[in-house]
Amino acid sequence: MVILYINDEHCSSVEQLKGYLNNEIKYGSPLFMDLVDYGRAGELAQWLIEQGETELAKDVDSINQTIGDSEYVSLLASAILGEKKLGELHNDIIKPHFSDCFNIEDVHAERSEEKTSIIVVLKAKMIVNETFEFGIQTIWGRRAVNVNSKDSVVGEILSLKFTYRNRPNSSLKEVLVMANDNILRQETFNSSSSAIEINKAKTKDYDDNKVFTLDNIHFNMILVKSGNFEMGWYHSGSIQDVSITYDYYIGEFPVTQGLWNYVMERIKVDSDFPKTGVCWKDWHIFISRLNRMLKNELNGMEFRMPTEAEWEYAARGGKLGKNKKYPGSDVLDEVAWNVRNSDWHTHTVGKKKSNELGLYDMFGNIGECCLDSHIGRHCNFEQQVNPICLDNSEYIITRGGGYTISDSLEYERRGVPKNYAPEDLGLRLCLSSYKYKYED
Repeated sequence: MVILYINDEHCSSVEQLKGYLNNEIKYGSPLFMDLVDYGRAGELAQWLIEQGETELAKDVDSINQTIGDSEYVSLLASAILGEKKLGELHNDIIKPHFSDCFNIEDVHAERSEEKTSIIVVLKAKMIVNETFEFGIQTIWGRRAVNVNSKDSVVGEILSLKFTYRNRPNSSLKEVLVMANDNILRQETFNSSSSAIEINKAKTKDYDDNKVFTLDNIHFNMILVKSGNFEMGWYHSGSIQDVSITYDYYIGEFPVTQGLWNYVMERIKVDSDFPKTGVCWKDWHIFISRLNRMLKNELNGMEFRMPTEAEWEYAARGGKLGKNKKYPGSDVLDEVAWNVRNSDWHTHTVGKKKSNELGLYDMFGNIGECCLDSHIGRHCNFEQQVNPICLDNSEYIITRGGGYTISDSLEYERRGVPKNYAPEDLGLRLCLSSYKYKYED
C-alpha cells in the first residue's frame, strides 16, 4: 500500500491530488519535488491503481523518464488533469538556471610546453534532472560538455578540464565560462600560470564505514558485522540466543534536525540536536525521500528503520561488545543524558562516550523507533535467526529510553502508538541490502 504525502499533507483521493495540481507549481518547491519523487519512483502510478484509476496510472507510467524534471512535472500534471495539450498546462514551471544547480568554485589554468588546460571546479547545490551545455570560450575557440545535475550528489566537487594545443603566435589571456550560451564568469590569465588540478571527489568511505553528504550535511553509517548474541536481559526474565547473518550499517548518531530539515523541507538548518516530535509513519516518509535522494550512492542497499534485534546487537557493540550494563560503559552518566544530568531536554548528539563500535547516544538523550511491532514481553520471537515481528499492530517498539531514563532501566524498551510523536523519541537509520518490509 502506497501512502502519498503531497506538500507534507496526506493525500487520500484523486480529487485532492487534482486540487494540488490546479495550483501554481513552482520549480523546486516541495510540491514540485514530491511529484518528481513519487512519479519517477513509480509510487504515484501504484497509488492511482490502488485508487481504482488504472487507465490514469498507465498514462502516468508512460511518461518518458529521460526528460528533464520541469517537462516531466508538466506532463504529469497534464495527464492527471486530463489536459489534451500536454506540456502547456503550467508554463510557470521554468527550467532552472545552471547557477541554481552548481556553484563555480574555481577557474584556473595548467600549462605545459605543448598544451594549456582550463580547469573549472563546480560544486553541486541542487539535484534535479536537467542537462546543461557547459563550457568555456577562449581566443583558441570554444569547448563544451553536457552536465546533468542528476549525475551528481549535493556537495560533490566536479572538476572539468578543457584542453587546447598551444598556439605559437597567441597566448591565453581571457576565458569566458558559459552555460547554455549565457556568460557566467570571466577570468583573466597569465599564460604561464599553473595550478594543481582538483580531481573529482565523491563521497568516500573511511575504513569499513560509510559517509554520506547532502549539501554539506554529513552523516556517518557504522558497519556492524554479522554475529550471535544474547538478546534481552536477565532481570526481564526473557533471554534469547539470536543470530544476525548479514552485515549492516547503523547511524553513528540519531537523525539530527539538520538532516531532517534538508530531506523534508529542502532547507539548511545547522543543528546537531536529535530530531524528535515525529511519529512512526512520518519517519517512513523521511526514509523514502532519503533513499530517492541518495539512490545513486547506495549500490542496491536501502535506508530503513533498524529491527529491534539489529538495534540491540549494535548497542551492545556487535562483535566488539564487552557486556557492559549500558552501551559502552557500566556507568550511566558516561554514555547517556539521563534524568540526573539532562535538565529534562535533549542535547547535541555525540557529547557522551561512544560504545565499542563508535555509536553515540544509543542510550539516553532520546528513544529510537524500531521496525518491529510491539508484542509485549522482550524477545518473544518465533525465529532466532534475523528475528523481527511485523503484525500490523498500532504499537511499535522503541529502544534506548530518553533524557528521563534512570540507571534502573537497562537498554530501555517501550511500546508506543504509531501516531505517537513525543519530544524524547527519534530515529537511528539502518542501511542494509537485507530488506524487511512492514505491511502497513
